[in-house]
Amino acid sequence: MNVFAKWLGSILGLLMAVVVSGCAVSYPPLPPEADVPEDYTYIIGPGDSVQMFVWGNPEVTQSVVVRPDGKITAPLVEELPASGKTPYELARDVEKELSKYVRNPLVTILLVALWGLIVNKFVWLVKLVVGTRVR
Repeated sequence: MNVFAKWLGSILGLLMAVVVSGCAVSYPPLPPEADVPEDYTYIIGPGDSVQMFVWGNPEVTQSVVVRPDGKITAPLVEELPASGKTPYELARDVEKELSKYVRNPLVTILLVALWGLIVNKFVWLVKLVVGTRVR
């Protein structure tokens, strides 16, 4: 049994070394002609999932999904427009709403799931497969 444990340990060690070495892959640099915006900020859209983190108030901290009409609803925050805003802008709006109930709220909006990006890429893929022109 002791020989088997050593053999199994050696195999697992070798397997871990192979797995970890695969994580060290570096990507090639972007070509100079690539158009990459330097100050890109994500715009929240319907279907996105955001977490409202309220410092010092865990009972108000919650993950919410932006409804199809572009609004969010959370504890103490009802019918707040979120679509078309940056996470920073939404955080300031949530702070304004929470200030009615919480003294000096400090809010951070974390993007959890970016459904708008997924939907847009899916529509683009469908248009590509079907053969219609993508704008």
